[in-house]
Amino acid sequence: MPSGTILLASHHASRMGSAVSLVELGTRLPERGYTPLFLFSKPGELADRLKADGFRVVEIKRQGLFRLGMIRSVQALIRSEKVRLVHVNSAVPFSKYVALAAWLLKVPVVWHIREAVEDKRMARQRPWITRLASRIIVLTSPQAAFFDTPGKTRRIFNGVDIGRFRRPAGNDAKAALAYAEGEFVFVLVGSIENRKGQLRAAQALARILPELPRCRLLIVGRVAEQEELAALNALLDGDPALKAAVRLHGESSDVRPLLWGSDCLILPSLGEAFPRTIMEGMAAGLPVIATTVGAVEDMIEHNVHGLRIPPGDVPALADAMRAMAADGGREAKRMGAGNPAAAERMFDMKSHLAAVAGLYNELLAGRN
Repeated sequence: MPSGTILLASHHASRMGSAVSLVELGTRLPERGYTPLFLFSKPGELADRLKADGFRVVEIKRQGLFRLGMIRSVQALIRSEKVRLVHVNSAVPFSKYVALAAWLLKVPVVWHIREAVEDKRMARQRPWITRLASRIIVLTSPQAAFFDTPGKTRRIFNGVDIGRFRRPAGNDAKAALAYAEGEFVFVLVGSIENRKGQLRAAQALARILPELPRCRLLIVGRVAEQEELAALNALLDGDPALKAAVRLHGESSDVRPLLWGSDCLILPSLGEAFPRTIMEGMAAGLPVIATTVGAVEDMIEHNVHGLRIPPGDVPALADAMRAMAADGGREAKRMGAGNPAAAERMFDMKSHLAAVAGLYNELLAGRN
């Protein structure tokens, strides 16, 4: 079986979905006989955590005319560490230069695509990805069609550690978040920006509060767009009842207690590829309300795992929230009950690791 060092490259080390997914994959590679070496363009929380856990981490900034300095630095790293394969993350310029450095040395490149096809970076990077990548990992059917390279493209679902998100027995997580018995909590996890839909979620909640006054909205995430936060605050300031029902938690390094203390996950995004928060929410036993973007239709069976709604449709979001919270959350409980098992079938990290390691084996078989 092939083995050796795999260089895993991410353009940032912040605790955000794409980088977290790559890091969680990389830290498990020793189970498959591979040694991970992590490369970032800048420091961050993930890099610090990896170092503390004993993994090797290198930082190489974009530098030099036409990024030649960076390319040479990556090539020197590949040679010195005897890297056998390079796995780059996302359709971004940093990944392009890392992939080019490997391609020039005839080292196989796996390019992991995390962005929705609507992302402007996808069109800019497509010629480089199709040229430099030995294999392209995609998450959705539209991504596969976008690249139109069936000989190179492999569709592999992301994975999470399902066991970490399973709700502990007897844990009164709602009380730990200072919510009262009988309050129905919708949670939205994601950076605060128009694409993610925090404002739309609050607008939808405002529609159902008069008939379901014990509904609450918990918003978790960093501020990515000040305009979205300002619009959200303006809405809340103009409606005291709504303001009392909405809580801005801020960024969290561990969302599990927030999921365990909630009743339904919502993700009213305008665009996604393969939302990590849906995998985590289902693993935690929550039903999901999400827009039909990216791979959501593959992840959620309507009226089984949750409810699917059109993107940008606030009335439809309000209707779905009403359906979940009515009758003491009866429908939410019904749909959420089977979601941990469904998440294990679809998103288990062991299956994800096996599929990616199998791709490495395929590319490295027969190479000295």
